[in-house]
Amino acid sequence: MGYSSRLRCISLLKADAADILLGLAENRESMVITQNGKPGR
Repeated sequence: MGYSSRLRCISLLKADAADILLGLAENRESMVITQNGKPGR
């Protein structure tokens, strides 16, 4: 799995923190949090 599916901007993390953290705990994967959105946008 590439990094692109694990990138999240901080505003999305703030909005959906509970769901995102549950998903991370279930999948045992890391996430890259960016301040200015996804690279390449």
